Amino acid sequence: MQDRPTIDNQKVSRFQCENCGADMGFDAAAGGLHCQYCGHVQAVSFTGTVEERSYEEFISAGTRSLTPMAVEAMQVQCSSCGAVVNFTPPETAAVCAFCGNRIVAQPKAADPILAPNGVLPFLVTQRDAVVHFNRWLGSLWFAPSKLKHLADADKLVSIYIPYWTYDAATGSDYTGQRGENYQVTESYVQNGQTKYRTVTKIRW
Repeated sequence: MQDRPTIDNQKVSRFQCENCGADMGFDAAAGGLHCQYCGHVQAVSFTGTVEERSYEEFISAGTRSLTPMAVEAMQVQCSSCGAVVNFTPPETAAVCAFCGNRIVAQPKAADPILAPNGVLPFLVTQRDAVVHFNRWLGSLWFAPSKLKHLADADKLVSIYIPYWTYDAATGSDYTGQRGENYQVTESYVQNGQTKYRTVTKIRW
């Protein structure tokens, strides 16, 4: 059995219900924290700061920049696409959230991760996501039958995707020419008659 990671409790944020003291979770429909025990809803308060991190510092720091997840957090790697799926019991990871194939590998204690400074909450509930997905499927003429099976509520899952911001300093060498337009009058013969026209040319 793999050893569980050591958790720094000072870095763990718990949101307790103001009404009954139970742990709260984010509810996209309510747009805030929701207590599943007493039904109390409260706004999300944020007192920290979100700072841009240096990717070079992250690489040079190695494992020192990683933070263990929750003590009970588990992870399993999909044998089909190679993605790593994290979950917390009693949840399970029977299906890969990235490719949809069944996961047969045995889970292990979750590896430490680079903890984000902030997370953008979901704005769409799972029920609304299923409705929008079915509406999109209805607009397709030749949707494969396998795609329609993904519209089931138990197969449509939400995931958080991390993003890196990149800065770049570049230099380019080039040569060019600057042309000036000028106009001349040309004569030409059409149907036995001499006519004149103005033509624009470029002087390099």
